[in-house]
Amino acid sequence: MDRRAILREDLDRNVRAGQLTVLLFRLRQFASRPDRGPVLLLLSPLIYVCAYIWIDLLMGASLPPSVECGPGLRLPHGGRGVMMHRTARIGRNVTMFQRSGLGLIEPLDDGNASVVETLGPTVEDNVYIGHAAAVFGPVTIGARSRIGAGAVVLRDVPPDSTVLPTPSRVITRPDSTAERDAG
Repeated sequence: MDRRAILREDLDRNVRAGQLTVLLFRLRQFASRPDRGPVLLLLSPLIYVCAYIWIDLLMGASLPPSVECGPGLRLPHGGRGVMMHRTARIGRNVTMFQRSGLGLIEPLDDGNASVVETLGPTVEDNVYIGHAAAVFGPVTIGARSRIGAGAVVLRDVPPDSTVLPTPSRVITRPDSTAERDAG
C-alpha cells in the first residue's frame, strides 16, 4: 500500500487532534525509512521537531516510528497518553483510546538483551482498545476483539473476543448515624 493511501485511511478515521497526531506519526515513520525520497530527507528534521512537540510533549504519547502499523489507525482524543513499545505490531483499523498502551514485560536481567526485542505485542485487524487498557508482553490480540477500559492483558486473546477488567464491587460503609448514636 502506498503512503498516500495509508494517510487517507488514517485521516478518514480520525477527527481534529487525532488527525494531527496520526499525520505526524505517519510522517515520522515515512521520514525514518531508508527508502525515503529527497523531499522527506530535507523535511525530516522539521517533521521530527513537530512530531516531538505535538505527540510527545502536548499529547503525552509515545508513538515510535519503528512500530509496524497498518492503515486506519484511530486515536480518539488525539491519542493522549497512548503508549506503544517500538516492537509492537498493529493491524488495520485499530482504535486506541487515551492512556492505553502496548508494552513489554522485560525478563529479569539474565544477560540476554536480544530477548527483549521479541516481546512486543501484536494487535490484529479491527481491534478496539479502551481507555487505560494495557497489553503487555509477546501476546496476540485476535482480530475484531475488544479490550475494555482498564483491562490488563497478559495472555493471547482469541479473535472475536471481549476482555473486561475485574468487576467492580460496591462496599457499603457502616451507617455514620448509628456510630454517633452508639458512642
